[in-house]
Amino acid sequence: MMYQSRAASIFNNTMTMQNDGVALYHCDSVSLHNNNFSWNTSYGIRMFWTDTCHIYQNNCAHINRPLTDPSDCGAILLIVSNNNIVEHNDLSYSGDGIFLGQYQHSNIPNNNCFAWNECSYSPHNAIEATFAGGNVYRHNSCNYSAYGFWLGYSFNSVVDSNDTLWFWVRTIKQPQYGFQYFTIRVGDDHGDYYKYTASPSLLNAANLSWKQYRFPLAGNTQFTRSMAGTMSLEQVNYIEFRPDTWDYGFTMWVDGVQFHPCTC
Repeated sequence: MMYQSRAASIFNNTMTMQNDGVALYHCDSVSLHNNNFSWNTSYGIRMFWTDTCHIYQNNCAHINRPLTDPSDCGAILLIVSNNNIVEHNDLSYSGDGIFLGQYQHSNIPNNNCFAWNECSYSPHNAIEATFAGGNVYRHNSCNYSAYGFWLGYSFNSVVDSNDTLWFWVRTIKQPQYGFQYFTIRVGDDHGDYYKYTASPSLLNAANLSWKQYRFPLAGNTQFTRSMAGTMSLEQVNYIEFRPDTWDYGFTMWVDGVQFHPCTC
């Protein structure tokens, strides 16, 4: 544990099979890199009122509580910790990959940057941020989790290129009763697929007008993911758009369909 430390460097350490890997309380300007903080039961990295740190190339995988709710542990925790850079870390297979929150201090901007982190395989949220403002999430892998992102009560966030599916859509619906159902399937050639269920209002909004939509392949509250069979994104060989209407007859164009993977 480090308390009120400044301009320190922590590197090439192994701190596993315990409660936390490392805890930083009221610290600033710490460089934390090339450490093994995996297989702990609370947090790989715990930060409390700690600012302007550079956290990179650490192994914080498999931070979990095997017998209790996984939502109360995580690979990295940031509580009222601001202006930090967290990049190129393995945060996978953890209760949360990243968890940060300001709680009663949401008037203090976070302005943290999270980039190129592996946050997949969380039984809870790959990335969770609550009451947090001004954070940037770019090129993180957030797959195979209960939720890719959970940004409740957060604001001024930038979420960019975090394993997403992008597409443009334009519809013609006559007469104007609208769509009643909209799903997207991403599947393989063995009958397995992910089904993303979205509001039909997205297609209604695209009537006679091109609209672009994007969503994380881990799913979110707008595109809820379910699975049939044993689907894996490594085996994808088709994408299928499945709309339905209240009556009959519609035209739908789809263009610019593309994956935005997290590859360097």
